[in-house]
Amino acid sequence: MSGALRTLWMVEGCCECPSCGLMQRLPTMRVARVAECQRCGAHLRRTRPAVGLDGTLVFAICSALLFVLCCLTPIMELNVYGREREVSLFTGPIEMAREGFVLTGTLVAIATLAMPALSIALMLFVQLRIRAQDFGPRVGEAMRLYEKIRPWSMIEVYMLGIFVAYTKLVDLATVNLNVAVYALAALMLTQAATDSALDAHLVWARIGQTRGLASDACRVADVDPPPADDLERTMQAGLTLGDAHYFCGCDGCGALLCDRLPDDPVDRPFDDKAPYRCPRCDVALEHRRSNPQVRAVALLLAAIALYVPANVLPVMQTYKLQSGGGHTILHGAIELWQDGMWPLALLVLFASITVPVLKIGALLWMTIATILGTPRGLVGRTKLYRVVVIIGRWSMIDVFMISILVAVVRYGALANIKALPGVACFAAVVVLTIFAADLFDPRRMWDVAGYNAAELRRPPMARQWHKRAAAIRAELRARGKLRTKRNVSV
Repeated sequence: MSGALRTLWMVEGCCECPSCGLMQRLPTMRVARVAECQRCGAHLRRTRPAVGLDGTLVFAICSALLFVLCCLTPIMELNVYGREREVSLFTGPIEMAREGFVLTGTLVAIATLAMPALSIALMLFVQLRIRAQDFGPRVGEAMRLYEKIRPWSMIEVYMLGIFVAYTKLVDLATVNLNVAVYALAALMLTQAATDSALDAHLVWARIGQTRGLASDACRVADVDPPPADDLERTMQAGLTLGDAHYFCGCDGCGALLCDRLPDDPVDRPFDDKAPYRCPRCDVALEHRRSNPQVRAVALLLAAIALYVPANVLPVMQTYKLQSGGGHTILHGAIELWQDGMWPLALLVLFASITVPVLKIGALLWMTIATILGTPRGLVGRTKLYRVVVIIGRWSMIDVFMISILVAVVRYGALANIKALPGVACFAAVVVLTIFAADLFDPRRMWDVAGYNAAELRRPPMARQWHKRAAAIRAELRARGKLRTKRNVSV
């Protein structure tokens, strides 16, 4: 294969579903509408409310000002027998590092300081460049980076950690909340408003126009896409959405690209080893990630190995007037329940115990089903994957809470809270499961089940499983014990 880059064309008005891989046409949409995948229900595009670019820029500027205020003012003050201490966004990571948990403190700093600051700076850059009518390649790079790091900006999760820490501190001392708490709450709202007002699809379309891409460089036939259970059906003219091996969706900007024009007689489907790059965002293209299941399983096995010590070992040690001891995650939830704060206890129990088990179990189930190539429950598995991605980072509540308590309760024999190895194990479990969910490609589940024109991409085990299942069904039909169904349920 030559090292020269191959020429690609963008397909207007179509996209590849990021959850199931179905290539379909996007409808004409009004403001504040959502286009869903006709097969798995994933959101393909959401048109934003008509706040305009100025409104998005205002939200971004407000987020920047609020973040600066959060960094300059303390979150809370603690008074124990006349001795006062303050905690800010910086003190938690610093104290965790001083106690020997450098990686855990670094993780807290990344999620509460570095990523929020970087995401706000990137959004400001994008909005200012848009306002200046500059849609150059740097804007595209900033957009791609923003979309990747935004889930790691965990201000809303940190707010819940502050709330849980506050409920534990009121029994130890007098606690006063400062300006930074309210600034963090406002920052959480302004960041959500920025994401809600930003129309990434429109930004990428402008970038494509600036880079000189013709909107009609390659069109599909002007008919509806094929139904989800008949992707191989031939259309009437031109390149068809059923010929999925000629198309590739860009993971960077969402563009649908093809490797030939309608009148091109050369049969040259996408080759995963060919040097393709997206003409709009310049991201290296491939049909699917290489060996995503193997990498995801490796991370899941590491998470399982750490999950037991994360729940058995104490995560922190509390002393007040020489009395106290170690606390596990479950013990902390039980204490909240005994104090009458059962909604908060249920929240901690769900986020810190149920969510990790759900993530590990769901990802293992989906990985095994992908290896076997089973077509059963594809829609349900795809929806479950989207849930796993959304809830994954909320398990950081306990890590943030402990970083706050360790930073503020340091009064020697009067009152003291120390972090213990359990918190490092738990933080590692959360990070490993987040990475495992990110590496897992849900489109593979549909590929190996025979959809997306991907029969040739089935692994050997899946091909053998399907051949054996087909032989059993044929034998049962011959005996009259199995009725033929017209449509296969997915």
